[in-house]
Amino acid sequence: MMMGLIGFDKHFTRAEGIYVWDNKGNRYLDFLGAYGALNLGHNHPKIIDAVNRVKEVPNLLQASLGTLPAALAKNLALATPGDLRRSFFGNSGAEAVE
Repeated sequence: MMMGLIGFDKHFTRAEGIYVWDNKGNRYLDFLGAYGALNLGHNHPKIIDAVNRVKEVPNLLQASLGTLPAALAKNLALATPGDLRRSFFGNSGAEAVE
């Protein structure tokens, strides 16, 4: 209720590029940079294409490392200074720190 008093009770139903639309069709510039929305835009076609390609790769819970994380680990090792031999992919920032 309080959010409605200050105009923050919008129900966004569509997003594209740097804009979001509410359920009444009003368009807003999205100033929330979280999750890369302003860096890449909402529903960027290249991102959607990449997600669609990756979702077809088996991703089962297993002790071994999958193809994509293994490639990422190798590229991280090549890009960082020193002799990086191990990578740990945590579920979250808190998990990675612990």
